[in-house]
Amino acid sequence: MVIDTARAVFTILAAGPLKDLIDEAGPELIERIELHAHRTPTFRNLLGGV
Repeated sequence: MVIDTARAVFTILAAGPLKDLIDEAGPELIERIELHAHRTPTFRNLLGGV
């Protein structure tokens, strides 16, 4: 069985720490999150898992 470790890490980050950060500090960070997502395709992809 082959495990896509990059996808597994994305899933863990999106479902855990990133979701928690957005839940807790989203209103204060939304502009920075949106800007970073606009500039960084990898981060934008990560947000898709939240």
